[in-house]
Amino acid sequence: PSSKGKDATIRVDPPGKGGGRLVPLIPKPAQMKLFNAMRQQSREGKPVRVIVLKARKEGISTFMQAWNYFFTKTVPQVAAATVAHEQKATRDIFRITRRIYEHDRTRVRRTSAKNRREILYPHDSQFATMTAAGLYAGSGSTTHSLHCSEVSKYSGHVQDTLMSLRGGVPGNPFTVVVLESSANRMDAGREFEAEWRAAESGQSGYEPVFISWMEEPDYVAPVPAGGLGVLQDYERDYVERYGATPEQISWYRTHMRQDFRGDRSAMMQEYPTTPEEAFRVAKGRIIPMLRVERHDRQPQPEPGDDQRQALLAGKVEDMINTVVRQIAFYEFERRIHTERRNGELTADQLAAANEGDA
Repeated sequence: PSSKGKDATIRVDPPGKGGGRLVPLIPKPAQMKLFNAMRQQSREGKPVRVIVLKARKEGISTFMQAWNYFFTKTVPQVAAATVAHEQKATRDIFRITRRIYEHDRTRVRRTSAKNRREILYPHDSQFATMTAAGLYAGSGSTTHSLHCSEVSKYSGHVQDTLMSLRGGVPGNPFTVVVLESSANRMDAGREFEAEWRAAESGQSGYEPVFISWMEEPDYVAPVPAGGLGVLQDYERDYVERYGATPEQISWYRTHMRQDFRGDRSAMMQEYPTTPEEAFRVAKGRIIPMLRVERHDRQPQPEPGDDQRQALLAGKVEDMINTVVRQIAFYEFERRIHTERRNGELTADQLAAANEGDA
């Protein structure tokens, strides 16, 4: 949906803009990528079935809430549902819907936006936002547009939950099912990864859509005055293979250092460059990335021994850095607690402990 027409003003809180400011919902590259995949299947006369593997905060939930809102607003006697992984996420996602509803100048009158996170229309359509809790979530209901959010974070019997939800969606071309998630090392049974692999191999009928962190326009940061310095091997690969800009590399470094304490494995899970990066960490077990693929899934030649050794060496280096970093944390905390026995510490004492002089 476009916000530029005079009959509709759809506004949302922009991510990373400080909050509190409403802006028009103009689709970003990631959102358009999903929309184009949905539109292509619809044009081919197929039921729309898409699975999205993505980096964090790409706006997919916002897009799907807008999609389901306008679908149920304009089409009579249909039902749409968004299924989140937990209660808090359900509340947060429904706030998007309420915001769209409250700022839609063409909204249908006599519509009921109930506290139970459901919108009921006078033309007998409805849009519900719910939590994937329970083995038979959504059973007994007919849904024409289903959005399953953060599937890798679903708990319990995930396969049965998805079976129950999708079982309520008719198999005609008029229907939509979108499964989306970032990767998750604690993915119960690795169900989302299995769904993705089945789509990649063409076995499930779902169109796989991968959205790299590089496709988010906001993921950039100013380059330091002294430049980026020497690039790590993976950073050089991002530049040469995927066209990463200096501003993107600067953002990646800063974000990994500040939010993940330099843990690249966690960074790859939350902000992957390729599907292989996203699933490199599973159930707390490091999976060596011996095969690197473009995120557009174009065929690539198998890596040679030199490339395998370089990838493994990079992983070993990451592990060593993690051990060194944890040792430094331990030594600092030990010095602080030892000094604290003698009384309150001054700022100079804390600084000295950090430098190893205490």
